[in-house]
Amino acid sequence: MSKDKLSIFISMKFIGIVFCIFMGITAISLGFGALYPPINLIAKPLVCPEGRLEYEQNVSNPLPGRTYVQVKWYCSAGTTEMKTRISNVLVHLIAGTMQGLLLYLFFKLILRIRRNGKIDAK
Repeated sequence: MSKDKLSIFISMKFIGIVFCIFMGITAISLGFGALYPPINLIAKPLVCPEGRLEYEQNVSNPLPGRTYVQVKWYCSAGTTEMKTRISNVLVHLIAGTMQGLLLYLFFKLILRIRRNGKIDAK
């Protein structure tokens, strides 16, 4: 493989990873996380390693046809009821990055299956 092809190959891999992490944060963590907040519990080992990562969801309808959903994240210790408020941004950045890397692996698996001829693309 020539030096130019190698640099293009590495650049495309890097762009793919960055794109998948971006989509993990914006589409999966923020988008699907608004519909189903437990999807962001994947961030628990990094955000709240010693306790439980919990969320509190508040739904309000201040005007007809308007629905607002607010989610607050907390880290609670195992035996006590003390909760520590965690920034939503931190939860979404960590969960979205992890989900983006999983998305990258999923796309890589699909491409590998297609290249091996197990799925016919017509």
